[in-house]
Amino acid sequence: MLPPLSWTLVASLLCMCCTEAFASGEMASRRVPRGWQAGGIALVSNGGYAGSSSRQLVVPAVAYEGERVFLRGLQLGWHAWQRDDWRLDLVAQARLDGFDAEDIPLDGLRDRRGSMDVGAVLTRSSRQGNLELTVLSDALSRSRGQELALQYGYPLRVGKWRLTPSLGVRWWSHRLAD
Repeated sequence: MLPPLSWTLVASLLCMCCTEAFASGEMASRRVPRGWQAGGIALVSNGGYAGSSSRQLVVPAVAYEGERVFLRGLQLGWHAWQRDDWRLDLVAQARLDGFDAEDIPLDGLRDRRGSMDVGAVLTRSSRQGNLELTVLSDALSRSRGQELALQYGYPLRVGKWRLTPSLGVRWWSHRLAD
């Protein structure tokens, strides 16, 4: 079974005012700024099902990037390996795509509970942008599903802000999509 068609827009702007990299003016795509970051995240989703209502959520965002550990919104990770332009991170992150079946007028649909995924993210960062391959699996066995994602992003500096437009594809296993 293919996952439901859905459009989701996620926009985040992180102010780099608290990082050493920002203070020194270094914003190359090859380096991850260390320290605390603050900003906001806006999420808009149509729910993916005919008859479901759209949802909007705007929340403040706090992130921390250390030498070995990081916190990026709902993702906690550890930098397991790094060489030249390549980095491998081990991650745990919240999956907040749960819903009540009674809110969506489709027969046979069951409630979906939020969960937590664990996995790995392989990133190649260069002057041409960042390419990221993510492999995740449901750690709480709520769906027993997996996700693969491939994403490309290009960081842009806009005054004191950094904006990273990105494009990607995601594959969900039939258990995650069900």
